[in-house]
Amino acid sequence: MSSGTSEAIIAVPSGADTQIAAPESKSDSEKEAAKPSPRKETKSELLKRLEEKRKQKKAEFEEQQKSSPGLFTRPQVVHRETFGEARKVTLIEFSGANECDGAPFICGMPSNNMTCLLAAGFFAKQLDLPTIAAIRVHGATPEGIVKDNQPGLQIRIFGNSSLVILYSETPLKNGGLVYNLNRALLSFCARHRISHLYIVDGVPTDTQKLKESKDAEQLRFLTTSNAFSDFMKKNGHIAIMNAFMPGYAGQILADATLADDVRGMDISCVLAKTDARMPSANSAVLVVRALNSFLDSFDIDISDLEDSAVEMETTVNEVLAEAQSKMAAQNRPAPNHMYM
Repeated sequence: MSSGTSEAIIAVPSGADTQIAAPESKSDSEKEAAKPSPRKETKSELLKRLEEKRKQKKAEFEEQQKSSPGLFTRPQVVHRETFGEARKVTLIEFSGANECDGAPFICGMPSNNMTCLLAAGFFAKQLDLPTIAAIRVHGATPEGIVKDNQPGLQIRIFGNSSLVILYSETPLKNGGLVYNLNRALLSFCARHRISHLYIVDGVPTDTQKLKESKDAEQLRFLTTSNAFSDFMKKNGHIAIMNAFMPGYAGQILADATLADDVRGMDISCVLAKTDARMPSANSAVLVVRALNSFLDSFDIDISDLEDSAVEMETTVNEVLAEAQSKMAAQNRPAPNHMYM
């Protein structure tokens, strides 16, 4: 009897050929599948990370503000055109506008929700699109903006050879002004031979119905492009058959469809369900994800927008909880919405 560790002994019949099989090599896909999946971030971890990111951005902004000399430059105007008489709208193009010739165009003019505003603004920021034009609306509320030390009009056009964006923080509701705004927009599209106009908007949906909806992440669309139709159907999105479309998206869709000078331009309308009662960025995430996948002139990381959606939802819930707590303390009915 031997002491120490024991060894297993396998008997092999005498005279038999003995072969030791080499271990089978795994394919790359099998190796990838065998890897442990990364641990999903918990809600508290996510909120902590977002808070740290917010503080970092705030510190960076404050540092930039301290070092800024406060100087701005006057843009070089290369084209100016006015549309209408009683409710005039003037298109003002700057040097560099010709860089966008042939590019796709996303219309980010808000109506009664934040979907197109967030989607268009995210594209403009991620692609670092320069301001190539502005639109002055005569007779509208007097206002202006300052962005990165540069003063400008509320309605701007950002763009380069990859993408063009129409952007405004506030909606335009006067029918006559909207008509002339669209004339200016379509004139710009014709002159710069815009390849494809994407009209995006949100469809306000009751909060509870949105939570219970099985197709909340399915976009609605309408298009003149076979390629875009195939892409949207392949990804499970739903064509618009019959709809009443109030607001800017419905008007620009109709005006662009009937305009003679942009017959060679494709037109697509993309709608996402959004919360009718509370500000939400989830609909913008769906729109950006779809367009980012379809358009081949760029590929951007949308994680920042997804983080913004979580951050906005958290902030809204905190505001509602605080309001409900105060109302309860005062024996008054608490509001269940932010806006209608």
